[in-house]
Amino acid sequence: MGEREMEFDLSSFRLLADTAALVSEGKLSLTPSTEIRETGRIPKKTKETGLGTLIGPSELPIDYKDKVQEICGRDVTLVVEKKLTATDMSRGQSRLSIPKKQIRQCFLSEEEIRTLDRKEGIKVSLIEPCLEVFHGLQLKKWNYTSKNFSYMLTERWNAVAHPYERNELTKDVVIQLWSFRVDGNLCFCLVKVKTPGSGKYSYS
Repeated sequence: MGEREMEFDLSSFRLLADTAALVSEGKLSLTPSTEIRETGRIPKKTKETGLGTLIGPSELPIDYKDKVQEICGRDVTLVVEKKLTATDMSRGQSRLSIPKKQIRQCFLSEEEIRTLDRKEGIKVSLIEPCLEVFHGLQLKKWNYTSKNFSYMLTERWNAVAHPYERNELTKDVVIQLWSFRVDGNLCFCLVKVKTPGSGKYSYS
């Protein structure tokens, strides 16, 4: 056996030994994942968002789930977790911003993306923190540069944000916005996560 063949054999042996060690330690599985077994496709790598750990729940709170089911909603998706800004709470602005860089998952259909790119609005309904279903909001897209934009909940946002007694929203309150669908139509849940200075979480 030549010297090069010996080097190849030894390197292959080491690779097999390292693989066996990882399997025995439970750090590597040679069993295909459920998705591969069921679809025969290797799942695409999840795109890293660079966003931090959630402050609030990773699942929609049960009160909201019940309300979504009550109106025959489905396909619940976490869109964004953020602190309300002074602009979000300004009566003169009347809009809730959803910055591109803070969006955690894609929540729009291809047709909705095209509609927003045409600078048209999409009518949406919202389950408020008080668990009332509020209609008449519009989702719009505001472009700052060719690559930087925010979605905005506009039109009747002031009626959700004010008065305070309705939903107890103020600047620096941490909220989550979740999307869902009713008969294919886009809707949202606004979850109040944490009140500034209280150290208490508001969601159930």
